[in-house]
Amino acid sequence: MPPNPSQRDDSFSWAIEQFIRANQLMNAIDADRRPVIEEAIACYRNVLQVVTREGNPEAWALVQMNLGEAFAFRIGDDRCRNVENVIECYEKALEVWTKEAAPLDWARVQMTLGNALRYRIGGDRSRNVENAIECYGKALESLTKEAAPLDWAKLQMNLGIAFTDRIGGDRNQNVENGIECYEKVLEVWTKDAAPLNWATVQMNLGNALQNRIAGNRGRNVENAIKCYEKALEVCTKEAAPLDWAKVQVNLGNALRNRIGGNRGRNVENAIKCYEKALEVRTKEATPLGWATVQMNLGIAFTDRIGGDRCRNVENAIECCGKALEVWTKEAAPLDWAKVQMNLGSTLRNRIGGIRGRNVENAIKCYEKALEVCTKEAAPLDWAKVQVNLGNALRNRIGGNRGRNVENAIKCYE
Repeated sequence: MPPNPSQRDDSFSWAIEQFIRANQLMNAIDADRRPVIEEAIACYRNVLQVVTREGNPEAWALVQMNLGEAFAFRIGDDRCRNVENVIECYEKALEVWTKEAAPLDWARVQMTLGNALRYRIGGDRSRNVENAIECYGKALESLTKEAAPLDWAKLQMNLGIAFTDRIGGDRNQNVENGIECYEKVLEVWTKDAAPLNWATVQMNLGNALQNRIAGNRGRNVENAIKCYEKALEVCTKEAAPLDWAKVQVNLGNALRNRIGGNRGRNVENAIKCYEKALEVRTKEATPLGWATVQMNLGIAFTDRIGGDRCRNVENAIECCGKALEVWTKEAAPLDWAKVQMNLGSTLRNRIGGIRGRNVENAIKCYEKALEVCTKEAAPLDWAKVQVNLGNALRNRIGGNRGRNVENAIKCYE
């Protein structure tokens, strides 16, 4: 236990020691992060026993800011509670660091508060993102490109992510705003000046272009592919394996959705990208990432034109099964439902095995998907499953033919 400041002649000197110690711990790169961050949090809290808002508001605000950063990096404890602690600390700092008194500090806290709100688990997701966008907008009032180009670029990056994640407002406009933000970032984060940051922006810009509603769809996908290829100039497997794998997945998605070029070649290249990603995204190292690749790879095998059709479908079924090893109904209900829907469609088109059994299994998959994809929670996905279920019932071999058709009609209606 640290000494009680009330028992020391120079409690302020002790608080300074605690503050310095906490900062050193936060900057300890090679240390085991969990205990180091816990000690740093304890040290900052010790400082706040001595440094009060009334007695030394500037120092108090600085400690609140640093304590918030420590909570943001906290590994142990409850993640939701940590984010709430981060928000509380930053809001306290803003009580002192006003736009008028300390514009740059105020703006930087607004930016970090925006990040915390964007990652917030509790509360309404849409409201959190709106509040994050509001914080970034405030920060841009002081952190201009001319006054603080690096902070401005970071802000534009975060604002771009918030716009692409935005639930409210016009979807088309949100994506366009996101693209505009990423393009602004690239004015500062060049490949030569900040290669890793440049590559990250290229990847995010590629994602936004893939989701773009406006403009020519084929051109948007082509531009997305160019962004991913640029990102891979920096994000190599050796230098940044996790980012490299992430770009491979996104590039695979773009190639699979590509309109231009040879369809068969595009799907083959997508499969290669997914298989490369699996070199890094293993089930043991990154189970959620591994499951994502397995699902996308399964879709690519289903779409595959080349090779043996029967083998492609079997590979797709195997990939869906692997994804379900991680994406359980309890752990990831929406992803689980999506895989169930994909698996149902693959089983319905299965060449191998008994046709009647395949259709029955497909029907079971669609019915499972509907346990999560309700009309109220996910109307578009619900409608899609209803159509697929109707198709399966219409093609059903077992049971009463008339009843099957009647049930199919109900699904379509």
